[in-house]
Amino acid sequence: MDSLDWSHLPEHVIVEIFRYLSLGQRFYTSLVCKTWQTSFQMPYLWRQFDFKLKTQDDLRLLSCIPLYGRHIQSVYIELDQSVDELREAGVKVITDLARLSPRRLQYLTLKFTGENPLFYAGKEYTDALHVLFSPYSSNVDDDIQYRGLISVDISKLYVALDDKLINILSTYNKDIERVNIQNRNLICRVSPTCLLRLVTRCRKLKELCVYNSSMSEDVLLALTESDRSPLQHLSIIYRREEKYLKHISDDSWIDLVKVLPGLRVTLGFDHTIELANIKHKLNPHIPVSVLRLDTFTRIYDEINIAASYYGNTLEKLVVQTTESDELNSAVLNLVENCPNLKSLHVFCVLEKSIIDRIFELRPVLREKNTFTLKHIKEPHPWVAGNDCFGM
Repeated sequence: MDSLDWSHLPEHVIVEIFRYLSLGQRFYTSLVCKTWQTSFQMPYLWRQFDFKLKTQDDLRLLSCIPLYGRHIQSVYIELDQSVDELREAGVKVITDLARLSPRRLQYLTLKFTGENPLFYAGKEYTDALHVLFSPYSSNVDDDIQYRGLISVDISKLYVALDDKLINILSTYNKDIERVNIQNRNLICRVSPTCLLRLVTRCRKLKELCVYNSSMSEDVLLALTESDRSPLQHLSIIYRREEKYLKHISDDSWIDLVKVLPGLRVTLGFDHTIELANIKHKLNPHIPVSVLRLDTFTRIYDEINIAASYYGNTLEKLVVQTTESDELNSAVLNLVENCPNLKSLHVFCVLEKSIIDRIFELRPVLREKNTFTLKHIKEPHPWVAGNDCFGM
């Protein structure tokens, strides 16, 4: 049998191999032969690119933008914002992408991995996003052909988002389908009026992830209009400002579900919300598929309420609480009454007999490793099961 000549591999096979390599690995691999060097230049290889800025050595990634940026359709930017050089590099990535002509970027994910410097506001990032969300081209025809962004996830961008930024996004990216602005900043400055404008302008929205302070009955009403794509997933996080907000009526939710019978809703409650307020937000008319109770407080009544309200819809529960006998009973009650449950993450110890019974009732949890259940205390942080931190 003749030895394999790696230089004669089909081009599409080489490109597929390159997709799994880092930029440095791609570059050195491309030096093997002329065929591999040609594959390194293929536009398909550059449609999706990750900028993971962890050290100063990673700054060389920025040199790819002027060379191959015109091919990039999906970009993932990850950096430690506590390091000045990396923070500045992240801004440069955004501005360089924004000034490309032609620009083909459709999918954007931006993630901070460190802690914000003291008194850091992140204005340079919102300014850069203003440019990226706006049209830019030296050729008018390019801007006419560019349809704008389809997906924007800035939920891990720990800076204050405001109406100006979201207004620019909705004005120039009307074909957008997915928007996630649930970031960790303590203050959400996106008003209900601004969110209504986004929903009104962007008729193809399929997924919307926001804080409840940005929601209103008018937003739900706009989502029921007939001349728009049906919303598939709505995620709402409740925080401490809920006590100052107007309650969304049952009728508004009933009307929404009537028009969108396939809607999946994620409800989240963080550690700042008043515990007594959670029960009032758990509405039986909301088709909740994911419930996150990240309160870090003694909580179990709310789990029983969820079991009675969302038996036909709940697929995932995440609980950050303290151990108690009542919690054991509540979690088991929910598992028994929610036959569609596929994911369960409880960040405190449960009785072993309870965990064994849960696995008997829902073997899919163990099969897919979509659980975090422990009966012995372990040092934190715990290793969570698959999908714990996703939607």
